[in-house]
Amino acid sequence: MAYSQQKLQHKPFYGIVGDAENLPFANHCFDGIYSNLMIQWSEHPQQLFSEARRVLKPGSLFAFTTLGPRTMHELKAAWQQVDPYVHVNQFQGKQTILSEFQQHFDLLQVRQQEYVQMHHDLKSLLKELKAIGATNVNAGRRPGLGGRERLRKLECSYRNQSDSDQLALTYDLIWVIGQVR
Repeated sequence: MAYSQQKLQHKPFYGIVGDAENLPFANHCFDGIYSNLMIQWSEHPQQLFSEARRVLKPGSLFAFTTLGPRTMHELKAAWQQVDPYVHVNQFQGKQTILSEFQQHFDLLQVRQQEYVQMHHDLKSLLKELKAIGATNVNAGRRPGLGGRERLRKLECSYRNQSDSDQLALTYDLIWVIGQVR
């Protein structure tokens, strides 16, 4: 919330901290919800969609972006050459997301597109991931720190799969807009 207050400067801002799967609001109290890159972190998206529907007024819109299964596929492939641990999060496919979403909302629009960031080296790529708060939440992840030698092997593996002198990092973005029935 401090970041939002800083960005909005002196404009009125009122923030609430809550659990998206158990929203601290009355029924039918909002005209719309927009969620950007949060839904993929939900352990129970069905409950999240149910709660969003509960707090929205009839006819209201729910728009969100989330990450699809090809997100960071280059990083995942590079890590698989280094060790057997899970280093990259698994994200649900569009059809799975939509089947859960459409149990609560009428689908108005959906779009999926890949966005590729290019990085000069592994250090800048990992720094970018840390800056956006990406963490590995999967079972099977390696405990503890990585170490320089493993990171050197990772960068070597990453570069071996690249067609350019830069390292690509793909974000598989899914945009969805639905309306309360």
